[in-house]
Amino acid sequence: MKKTITTLALAIISIIVFSQNSNDTENSNHVCVSTPQTNVLYRGVENPICIAATGYSNEDLVVTVSDGAQIMKTENNYFITVSGKLKSFITLTVSVMEGEDVKELSKTEIRVLDVPAPMVLVCGVYKDGSNIPKAAIKANPHLIVKIGDSNFPIP
Repeated sequence: MKKTITTLALAIISIIVFSQNSNDTENSNHVCVSTPQTNVLYRGVENPICIAATGYSNEDLVVTVSDGAQIMKTENNYFITVSGKLKSFITLTVSVMEGEDVKELSKTEIRVLDVPAPMVLVCGVYKDGSNIPKAAIKANPHLIVKIGDSNFPIP
């Protein structure tokens, strides 16, 4: 019985000490920025981004990106296109308009990579420039295109 009361008392104390204060405006607005297909952005393609902020609808959010990247908003999603060989990271800023003031909710750095070079496989085995036996081509006359060892989404 003593053990149960002690455990219960410690649980209540930890909840009180470590819980977030709902009146604290600094902690009440949480922003989630995610790249649903990969954990990076690729240059030269439209990269889908999901953004959500507690207490605000998507219409309330003002989203900007740094270093010459462009952002396009659809009904529920955002798409970022990074052009040129700029930096290896961009900064995505999520803000909200409060009256005439802009309140910054979050800043997130996202890594930017080049789209990996495509690799053509003949017969599923032979890479670009390899000597291919005629019998292999007759047995399997197909080309396969891969994008290296990356997780770049191919449509």
